[in-house]
Amino acid sequence: MLSTRFPFSNSIGTKVSPMVSQNIKQGGPPSLNYDLRARIMSNVIFWSIIVITVTIIPIALYYPLVFSTNLTISAILGIASISTGLSNIIQLPYRFWKLWKQDDGDRRPLSGKIMDFFMWEYCLNFAIILPAYVVSTSIPIP
Repeated sequence: MLSTRFPFSNSIGTKVSPMVSQNIKQGGPPSLNYDLRARIMSNVIFWSIIVITVTIIPIALYYPLVFSTNLTISAILGIASISTGLSNIIQLPYRFWKLWKQDDGDRRPLSGKIMDFFMWEYCLNFAIILPAYVVSTSIPIP
């Protein structure tokens, strides 16, 4: 419950900005101003790509390759596990393009720079993990 001691104050009497006090609901968290129903198609597309590339494609590749080819198990695992990185290969340039565009500016980080800390960390981790992943799947199983 908001206190009436100050024009804009919270329940312990400290001053808060008018914008913050307008978003505080009685007995609940502040609203996020994010409508899930308006973005349902983009969420369905995103999660479909994740589910297809991480579960369906590896299973669809593994069993036919095991039972219908003479490839070694390491080659089959290498081929089937390639698809687990497809979602990262798709999302990395997509996110970079969204940050690079200057159409309306609402996707940019608050600093105004093109790449935020998350994007730098994402690219660095992708560059570190990719060679380790390629080498680990290319080494023959003894």
